[in-house]
Amino acid sequence: MEYSRQILSEYDQRAEDFLRDSGTTMTIEFDSIVYGFPFEDENDHRVDHKKYNVTLTRGEHVYKFPFYDSYYNFKNDIKPSRYDVLACLQKSDVGEMKDFVEEFGYEIKDRKSFERVENIWKACKDEYQNLYELFGEEWMEKLWEID
Repeated sequence: MEYSRQILSEYDQRAEDFLRDSGTTMTIEFDSIVYGFPFEDENDHRVDHKKYNVTLTRGEHVYKFPFYDSYYNFKNDIKPSRYDVLACLQKSDVGEMKDFVEEFGYEIKDRKSFERVENIWKACKDEYQNLYELFGEEWMEKLWEID
């Protein structure tokens, strides 16, 4: 998808403005087709998705992470936009695990479900920390506007 040849939606324009104004570059590269998402329980509704490798670069800081696109985009062979990626990022600290469990309604029934939720919590904390190191407080607040 070439952004220069299309009219950007309001959402896409916000993402482009944020990246330009913050001096950030983003690359989105296809990796593979995967079944389900990381940390899914075998009882979750699982479907195929495309996995992409995303790199955000701002000055000396680089943050690389996997991005699992939507089933809709998979089905319609649509590459995720920069907005799609920015809108999905963890923009706030999720706090302690007990707060995370309460906030997002997870149920911990056994050791397996505990480990699953703990892995999700750690991934959210790691993503937020990496973004905070990349953008700092000022740009993290502006990233909130990408929703």
